[in-house]
Amino acid sequence: MQIPTIQVIPTQPQVDTAVLLSIVVQFISQLKANGLTAGVIQAMKSSKWSMFSWINAETPHVARALGTVGAVATAVGINATFHGGTLIISGITAYAIVHGLWNIAQNYLMQHAWYKVIFQSMFPAAPAPVKP
Repeated sequence: MQIPTIQVIPTQPQVDTAVLLSIVVQFISQLKANGLTAGVIQAMKSSKWSMFSWINAETPHVARALGTVGAVATAVGINATFHGGTLIISGITAYAIVHGLWNIAQNYLMQHAWYKVIFQSMFPAAPAPVKP
């Protein structure tokens, strides 16, 4: 009587291509969103239009506030819908809040990197308007 043998073939772990593609697409989207936000803020700072006189090289606190608003806007994944005159907000859990704060911090830092590396040297901010 012959004992059957079992051949074990080592395999490499399978990489889920869809998950990998999703991660890459999300990273590229965040790069674009934060670059756009930093570019818009810098364009407002260097603009000669009077409507943007409230933000310039002498108002870093305003630029930081706009950067924070931009980081929140590009990071928060809370769904809000109107249904029959009622505002329904879903997706708020402790995990979602902590994860959202982490994404806001990442987005703010990425905006700052875009500003320092690209926009600060290419588009210098306009000086503060001189008041008579």
